[in-house]
Amino acid sequence: PFSPRWLSEGRLVCTLHRRFVPSVVLQLRTLAIKSLQKCLAGDEIAAEYVLALLVARVYGHNGNRFLGRWSLNISQWPEGLSVSLLVEAISNLLPRVVHFTVTPHSLCTMPWKPQKDFEANRVQSGQLQLAPGTLVIFDETTMEAEAGSPGLDESGRRAMRAIQALDSEQMLLIDFDRYEVQIPLEVNCLYISKSPSILRSADIQLPLRPQSCPVVPEPSTGSIEAVRLLLGIIAHRTQPLRLQQIMGAFSQDFAHLRDEFRDMDLGQETLHVWVALARACCYTHGEDEMTLQRWRMVSLFERERCKRCTCEGTLP
Repeated sequence: PFSPRWLSEGRLVCTLHRRFVPSVVLQLRTLAIKSLQKCLAGDEIAAEYVLALLVARVYGHNGNRFLGRWSLNISQWPEGLSVSLLVEAISNLLPRVVHFTVTPHSLCTMPWKPQKDFEANRVQSGQLQLAPGTLVIFDETTMEAEAGSPGLDESGRRAMRAIQALDSEQMLLIDFDRYEVQIPLEVNCLYISKSPSILRSADIQLPLRPQSCPVVPEPSTGSIEAVRLLLGIIAHRTQPLRLQQIMGAFSQDFAHLRDEFRDMDLGQETLHVWVALARACCYTHGEDEMTLQRWRMVSLFERERCKRCTCEGTLP
């Protein structure tokens, strides 16, 4: 009953509207944001981006481009803040979460991609051999080397290429010694780092800004299960977002942002990321069409993110 053929867009939308009225969607969304915010030093905007990433998915293709795919790098991770708490919070909301610690040593020594063992005539498994729909968290907060000179050998560079292919191309690379086999694999990637990620794969760079986090009571088990069901339904949806109402504002905001942040590389890729981000944000509000009010909220998030990147001297 949970096959893609049975979980059609019509059934998903019907279940969503029957089980979750708008007021309930708002309550559950707020609960998810507060749960993530506590683990992100109180940064509500970072919690918004992480929540959007949890429900992002590939809903179509345009040539070699994966529509709906994007990845997030949360940089400027403060000393003393545990990444494990964020992993635990996300694991309470999603069924498949994997946490990898990334250092020059782990890149050079760990089996990241599957590899053919010709003597045993079998393929040895690798860490990136994951179930479709997994959220992969790459934790670089214990990185010892400088970002500009990670000190990687050939094995480390191959591991980096494998991670980049998994993220940007949605392909699992299998090493057959003289050539590589590519297997389609859809996953979402979240990079956590103190400085911009050395993997340089993320589509969105978001420097973290610690804030005072309000004290909220621990959610009940039933509430968390309701959030999991809501996010599960949204993440399985395969329809593109209807943008007819906001096309004019979309183009104007992009032009204004390019003028405001001239030093940043805001090009066509930014537009595709915006559409994917807007789709995820809109669906988490229980809406099927992007309204001007919702788009203004997303554009404010992007403007704040670009300001943070400008202050840190990083690309957006």
